[in-house]
Parts: sequence; C-alpha cells; structure tokens
Amino acid sequence: MPRLFKWSAQVRSHFRRMNGYALTILIALLATTGSSGQSHAAPNEYEVKAAFLYNFAKFMAWPPSPSPTEATFTICILGDDPFGPALDLLKGKPVDGRPVEVRRLTKPGEIGRCRIVFVGLPYAREIAGLAENLKDKPVLTVGDGQGFVRSGGMVGFVLTDGRIRFEIDPDRIAPTGLTVSSQLLNLAIITRAGGSS
Repeated sequence: MPRLFKWSAQVRSHFRRMNGYALTILIALLATTGSSGQSHAAPNEYEVKAAFLYNFAKFMAWPPSPSPTEATFTICILGDDPFGPALDLLKGKPVDGRPVEVRRLTKPGEIGRCRIVFVGLPYAREIAGLAENLKDKPVLTVGDGQGFVRSGGMVGFVLTDGRIRFEIDPDRIAPTGLTVSSQLLNLAIITRAGGSS
C-alpha cells in the first residue's frame, strides 16, 4: 500500500483537531518520503515532529530577514539531533518564498542566523539563557517536553493522551515580530511563561 494512505490514517489519529488545509500539507509532506509502490511503516515520532516544524514555518508570518540577501529559510538543530534523516526531507521545500536549508549546529553562536531552531540537549537545559540572547530576534525556538516552554522556549512538543501535541507561548513570540496564525494557535496548548495553560 502506498505510504500516503498508511500515513494519512496515522496522521489523523494524532491530529484530529487539525483543519483540512493543515492536514493536507502535513500528509503531502509525509507522502514525499516514500515511493508510491512500496509498503512502509507508520511515521516515527521525529518524522511527525519534522512535519510539525514545516507547518510551524508555513503557518507563521515572518518579518523581513535581518539579511536582505538571505537566499534560504534556515531550520537549525542545536546540540543533539533526534531527527536523523527525517529533517533532511524538508530541504528545498518552500517557506516564505525561499527553499528550506537544514543546518546542524554544535555551538549556540550561530543561532541568530536561523529562522527556526530546535534546541536539543545539552542546550535545552540552558534555554532561559538562549532565549534572553535571542530576545526580539525573529527566531522561533522549539524543543521537547513540557518544561521547555515554561523554561524560556517558544514552542514545545508534548505527549497528550498518546498524541504528539505542542505548547506555544504567544507572549514570548510576540516581541520577535513573528505572527502566529489563528489556525496554528487553535491546535496548540497555550502556555504563558508566568502561568498555566
């Protein structure tokens, strides 16, 4: 069976609340990872999260690039990379009129040149300091676990009732000039830095 059909059932079980347009984008993205004549397993956790990163990019309005000559939309991983090849599937896909570039960083010095940065270990433990350094810059910080957003991140993946979902802190995103679409906010668990969901 083509991967598209296997994955669409899996995606629907994870994203029951996702509107039709977002679901179509997600299924189309996941379907490109396999050939149509072969049987494949359901997506793993980080294939699903890679698709989420693409949707985060697509469902935000991005301020002008700090570098007018920037030719790519850069998604970075800082520290440990849990995605493996799953994130590389995003390379070349269009966001904000530019093709996606994927970069893996071992030190935080270059994260200001990223548009989205997934913060892995050990840097996820230092997200408060990273967030302070990125304050007012159009860089979306994403990480794993419920503590990520409360500790200073903007978007954090969480597991709720066996489904991958995500927390967003709109108050932390607002000063960066990024605008989160209402469609994305409707799917999110809203978490405020100083309070509860």
